[in-house]
Amino acid sequence: MTGIETWFAVNSSASRPMIPPPRHKMAIVTWIAIFILIVIVNLLFGSFLASLPMLLRSLILTVGLVGLMTYVVMPRMTRLFSWWLYPRKA
Repeated sequence: MTGIETWFAVNSSASRPMIPPPRHKMAIVTWIAIFILIVIVNLLFGSFLASLPMLLRSLILTVGLVGLMTYVVMPRMTRLFSWWLYPRKA
């Protein structure tokens, strides 16, 4: 794995190689997570952030969102959507 597919890593046994889900599924789950985060951040901090200069606002938003996505949101989204991302083969 070389990029965003590490967000979709699940614990797997050493005997089975980890195969990332299809890219379109990763894109959909990532979009859902980012959309929800942006809505929540705007509801909670929108008035404060609007008063900041654009570059500072962008810096704060990107640092916060990337950190939340990497350590909080995507591990939970991967577990929540694991039935769809990693369907069991019959």
